[in-house]
Amino acid sequence: MSRVLRPGAYLALLLPTAVAAVVTSLFAPDQTYRRWMRLIAVKQGAARRGPRVGTRGRLLGHAVASVFVGLVGWVLLAMIGLMIARGALYGVVDRGPYDNAWGGPSRAGAWLTHFAISVPIAAVAVVLVVGVANLHLRMTRPLHGEAMPWWTVPVALVVCGVATLFLVGWVQQI
Repeated sequence: MSRVLRPGAYLALLLPTAVAAVVTSLFAPDQTYRRWMRLIAVKQGAARRGPRVGTRGRLLGHAVASVFVGLVGWVLLAMIGLMIARGALYGVVDRGPYDNAWGGPSRAGAWLTHFAISVPIAAVAVVLVVGVANLHLRMTRPLHGEAMPWWTVPVALVVCGVATLFLVGWVQQI
């Protein structure tokens, strides 16, 4: 279960850590680096050891990029929460009437239909949470003096773009 909970906790903490890092990277780069190491410990169970290779500019750039990846993580975590609340717990959250609900007009039919639709969507979101957390860990490699895979930045840009389009589409639907 820690394979799911650790990346979820990592992404939940990523956005506030990144926002704080944007500010502190300009004034206290050592503190910013230590903050990133504590966050990595949430995902991996132990902080990474290695030489610190981080200038203020590199830390600031990483923090700004991490804000966007953190927003994607929060969108995914919110989607999982929504799938639990409006899918698995549909009959508890919505008291009816169920005449126009998917699977209605009975409460049991509506609940079962919403449950059946929400479970695969939540499962895909969990896989995406793990993927986005691992993507961010690869983005953190240059702070340790390691090489970042060439595909990391393009994939991060695509992920952020797709999440933005999804969120805009979702909001316009409501």
